[in-house]
Order: sequence, then C-alpha cells, then structure tokens
Amino acid sequence: MDSQKAPIEVYGDYLEYRTKANQVVTKGRAYIKYRDMHIAADNIQSNTKNEDIFAQGNVNFWKGYDQTTGDLMVYNMKNGKGWVRNATIKRNRNYFAARDVYLSPKYSLARDIMQTTCENASSPHYRIMAREVEIYPGHRMTMKDLRLKWKSATLYRKVADESNLEEKEKFFHTRQGVSQIDGFYFKFNTNLDLGPRVTGIFNYDYFERRGYGFGF
Repeated sequence: MDSQKAPIEVYGDYLEYRTKANQVVTKGRAYIKYRDMHIAADNIQSNTKNEDIFAQGNVNFWKGYDQTTGDLMVYNMKNGKGWVRNATIKRNRNYFAARDVYLSPKYSLARDIMQTTCENASSPHYRIMAREVEIYPGHRMTMKDLRLKWKSATLYRKVADESNLEEKEKFFHTRQGVSQIDGFYFKFNTNLDLGPRVTGIFNYDYFERRGYGFGF
C-alpha cells in the first residue's frame, strides 16, 4: 500500500502477507491505522495494490472524531468509499443506526435509519426514522418515509422530504430538558419544503405538563 506514501500500521494476533495476491490478512484483535483513520475488527483483509479493506466481526471504524461500528465493512483508503452493514454512527451528539450505509465523499445512502440525540441511544425516548436517506453533499438530501417518533407514538410523518443543501446545510434540530413549569420537554424543528413556492420551518414542541403544539 502506498496511500500517497503515508505510513500504515497493521496489528493482530495472526498476521499473514500473501505476495502473489497483494494481500495482508490479520486475525484476532485486528487493527489498521492510516492517518486519522482507525479500523479494529475480529478479522481484516487488505489489498496492498488497490487499497481495499475488508473487515468482519465487531468492526469499529474511526475517521477523525466520527465513529462507525458494524458487523461487516468494505472500505477503500484511496478514494474514501465504503459500505457498512448493521451500522451505528456517532457524530458529535448525534447517534445514527441503519441496516446498511454506503459512504463516499460525493454520495451517501442509508437504509432503515434512525437518528437521535437522546443519551439512552439504545432505547431512545425520541427519534427520527426513515426508510431511506440519500445525500449528495453540498447539493441535496432526500428522505423517504420520514417519521418523528416519541416512544411508540408517531408525532409527524411524511412520505418523502427533499432538501436543498446548496443554500445551507439542513438537518433536524432537537432540544430537550426538564423544568419546574413544563416537566420534561422536547422541541424539534426542521426546514420543510412543500413545493416551489411553499417553504418554511416546521416546529413541534412537547411538554409533559402542558401538552404539545406545532407550527409552520
């Protein structure tokens, strides 16, 4: 692997180099590090020529400060394209879970995705769900079967939502807490595009002691 001549570190309980196949195989606490990228898994196989990496079992992938886990991952160190099965992603305070995720610098696709900022990410009180999320960074984002969930209740639903990312980055904003007046509260807002002439911000507020309200 040259990866623009940057050093690459490879570790594992078992390490094998297959010269004819241009492969490095590491098993048992396998680990690869390249610049700000770290991959740990039960087994990792990498191709020294095309720089493909195949990781299987308890995959833990770090890119900068973003962490992605899954049970199977394919990633190319040269072009930054990858695919993860049964993925979870931690980015800042956001937690994402998806059946599978395809990532690249110019295009991303996630299926059966859930997003939350709840501290109990494994069983969140509130979450945003979609059957599919397709993103062209800096251009547009499309979400299919969009749902805002509070526990088992569906508070908001839309068949498809398309956002223009050229003007400004759009995603969901949530805020939650506890106060003496409201008890537990949860606030949600997002840009909403209903057509070429109807755009705005959709707000939904839930208060334990005062009920809920929404506006556009």
